[in-house]
Formats: sequence, structure tokens, C-alpha cells
Amino acid sequence: MKKTLIKGAALAVFGAALTTGCAWATPMLSLSDGATTVTVTDGAGSDILDGVIVFNGAVGGWIVNVSTGMSPVPGSIALPHMDLSSTNVFVDPTSLLSKTLTIKLSDTVTPSSGITGAATHVGGANNNTTAAFDVYYGGSLMDSLGSFSNTAYSGESAFPYSGGTTSIDLVATLTALGSSGNASFNYELTPVPEPTTMLLLGTGLVGLAGIGRKRMKKA
Repeated sequence: MKKTLIKGAALAVFGAALTTGCAWATPMLSLSDGATTVTVTDGAGSDILDGVIVFNGAVGGWIVNVSTGMSPVPGSIALPHMDLSSTNVFVDPTSLLSKTLTIKLSDTVTPSSGITGAATHVGGANNNTTAAFDVYYGGSLMDSLGSFSNTAYSGESAFPYSGGTTSIDLVATLTALGSSGNASFNYELTPVPEPTTMLLLGTGLVGLAGIGRKRMKKA
């Protein structure tokens, strides 16, 4: 009986992982103020971590940019997702440089039949800066959060998608309100599985919990 429960729970979890999994291409991180664009591709140049891209440098008047893109986030095998985070500082006493910075994390994904949409979550803080966040799916705008003004903020949303291999872009747009400003944020997208997939995963977890309780009683 115990072996049957273990096998059933393991198969349920494994099946949920298969139905909610995605095939991912090579992610890319880019920063642009309109005049200067910096692009970092996963695995190219000094990038050494698979699935993690880091940029640290200046882009025009945005003199400090520490940006990280992850796709998929390490450790999320059953539900891989994209994550974009950044800390940015703008300084321009001359008022001649672009006050707008666009940060984009791009990847190409093939959603499985078990994924029917995505949830987006963002949180951050602005100082003399505004921030807006958009998701593009196959080049089409699918979801927006913001614009968030000069304060701490958070937000979340969701949108449906389906189909074959398609590009996904997470785009953050920062705009300084004066000759100086700074901002920091974390923006993520998580695929949403269909209800039957979550039911399989839940069944597997319940089975594992039951096995654990039986072992504790015997001990």
C-alpha cells in the first residue's frame, strides 16, 4: 500500500511538471536611453551563469545600472518563469541627456498545453522617477502595470495566451523627473497552468503529506 501511494504521488508531481513545463531559448537583456543601447545575451562575453544575465554600467545619464534578468528562474522546474530586477541612478546637471531608460528582458518560449496564461507581479520604489511595466507576447502588448509615481509601489495582473513558439518581452520604462533620480524594482512573469494541471499537482502533494504523517505515527 505504501509503495502504491509513493508511486502515485511521484507520478502526479512528475506529470504536473511535464504538463506545465516550457521549452526556452536564449534570453537577452537590453538597456537603452534612445541614444545608447547595451545588449547582453545569455552565455555571451563575460556572462557565465546559464539563464542569468547581469549588466553593471552606465547608459547615458543613467550613470548606475545594476540589472539582472533570469529566464527561467533557477529552481523552478515545474513552473519556469522570467524575472527582471534593476537598480538605476540618473544624474544630468546639463539637462541635455535622455531622462528615459528602457530595460528589456527577452526570451522565446513554447508554452505546453497545460499553460493557459501568465501572471505578472511588480514591486519597487522611485525617487524623483516614474516607472511603467509592459509585457509583449509575440510582439503584441498583452499587459501593463503602472505608471508608478515618486513612491514605493506594488502591483499584479494576469493575461491569457496560447499557441506555439512565441517571443516574450518584459519591458520596464523609467523616467527621471528632474536632473537626478533613482529607482529600483523587481518584475516577474509566471505561467499560469490550467485547473486540471494544478489538481494533479495538488493530488501528488496530498499523497506525499499522507505518507509523511504515517511515518511520524510509526516512529
